[in-house]
Amino acid sequence: MPAQTPHIFQTAQDAYLNATKDAITHLHLVKDYLQSDSFVTVTGAKSVASIAISPADMAISTVDGNRTLVINPKSNLTKNNSSQKYVIGTASSGTTNSLTLTGAGWSVSAYERKVVHITGGTGAGESAKITGNTADTLSFDAGAFTVALDNTSEFEILDDISAVYVSSTEVVYACEEATDKAIDAASADQVSCSGASLALPALTNVAS
Repeated sequence: MPAQTPHIFQTAQDAYLNATKDAITHLHLVKDYLQSDSFVTVTGAKSVASIAISPADMAISTVDGNRTLVINPKSNLTKNNSSQKYVIGTASSGTTNSLTLTGAGWSVSAYERKVVHITGGTGAGESAKITGNTADTLSFDAGAFTVALDNTSEFEILDDISAVYVSSTEVVYACEEATDKAIDAASADQVSCSGASLALPALTNVAS
């Protein structure tokens, strides 16, 4: 029997994306987000900034062949809490999946799920989520950095920030917010969020 070609009607894809679009009412920037976090936690204790989202902020289009819900960037979010910058330093050594600061004296696992930004030197501009730490070494997923970090790599450790889109009662969609930074609820600086997209990949045949 010839292989059948997988297919899904575009109207079905659009129905799903429209339902998602219609459900979203607010964006929250959430620190150290977990899928197990309750709606109350996401919109309360872990929310560092938020803003209302309307259908005009979103559109459904075809991106790279996939039907996609595109959500516009937002600025001037209302600050709810503060996130933190925990460490600023220059690495003693590193690899593509580790960073060592000799003599740091960190508590074991204290920075798990935080994020490291490389702000200067080797690896500048790259970021990775911390999977664990010892007293002087941060660990990351394999190949987290495109180059091996070294003693020129300047870094900072921050709360990991996710963009979480919610309805009036539940979490609808969550994704990484690329512009992690420390947010001070008492400062006058403006908080912004980059855009997001939710794609429904086109179905393809897979050879058996």
